[in-house]
Amino acid sequence: MKTENILKSTIKIDLNNDLINRLNSYIKTINIDENLPTHWHKRIIHNRNCIKIENNKVYITKQPLGFDNDYLSMFLPKHKYLNFFGKKLVIVKKIKKFILNVLGNYTSIGFDNLLWFKKNWPKNKSYFNFENIKERNFLEKWGVTKLADFWYFNEIYDVIKKNNHKVKKVIEIGPGTGGLLILIKKILNPKSIFVIDLEENIPFVFLSIIKNFPNSKILLPNEIKNNNLDSDLDFVFISPKLLEFIPKNSFDLAINTASFGEMRLETVKKYFLCLREAVAETNFFYCLNRVEKILDHNNEKIFNRFSEYPWDKNDINYKYEISEINRGKNTNNSFVKICKLSKKITNN
Repeated sequence: MKTENILKSTIKIDLNNDLINRLNSYIKTINIDENLPTHWHKRIIHNRNCIKIENNKVYITKQPLGFDNDYLSMFLPKHKYLNFFGKKLVIVKKIKKFILNVLGNYTSIGFDNLLWFKKNWPKNKSYFNFENIKERNFLEKWGVTKLADFWYFNEIYDVIKKNNHKVKKVIEIGPGTGGLLILIKKILNPKSIFVIDLEENIPFVFLSIIKNFPNSKILLPNEIKNNNLDSDLDFVFISPKLLEFIPKNSFDLAINTASFGEMRLETVKKYFLCLREAVAETNFFYCLNRVEKILDHNNEKIFNRFSEYPWDKNDINYKYEISEINRGKNTNNSFVKICKLSKKITNN
């Protein structure tokens, strides 16, 4: 994959003709889900205007919403795609952060990733720690844009290592830029990864995955059929409309970070049911979401609470606590839970 900055924040991505044609065919099938919370509609409209395919080239014309703020640096270093005003904002943020750090505030705007890693992941602790993440060009080396993904990987890695768990098949709902999946693929090397996301988001995570694994065998939502999910595929991209195609009793590791908190409870329940059917008897589920979040849907306030997710009394918890990294980054806390999802659902 070849990328270049051609105008301010516009990035041109060269793919082979097969991938270009397949991505273009998929984009033409995308429809807006009217049941999504109101704020998602704005994101969808914005994101539809972010990506264009012309003359066998993919153009990302601006930062897509609902993704990490540094999504575009998946393809080019941040300083190469930011325009004058973007660079000015980065400088202002750095000045604010410096002043807050001098005053002893290292949370929220003053959040310092390196300091948080030093406190929680010191030398020789877990796979990634303070010593290796501060290496030069660390993010570029791994093809990931944010340090939080390395933190999440550590939490997963420590539990599976302690339990001698083999990860052969992974499923993630709402992968964002795909950073965590990229680390899992490079380090744990599962046989296949299923990526579930909104139709509008899939082109963006598809591009970041392909950049890191250009020769991978992939399947896009419009290509899915009853008889083609058993083939040797590295990545399968699935939209919410196609959940019935997800193989049953197959996945060793399931993941959701931050996206359940964007959904109504009935949608979260649907995904939980899907996951319980999809995971193998021996499994781990990594879930990190807001303790509580208020959503707006057609002028109605909806309360989304982690404690009200459809957990089951037969689920086995390996970790359940306030997320340390989100305690530092955000004013609103998040829970992190790593558990074995029970295949047998009981009434709590």
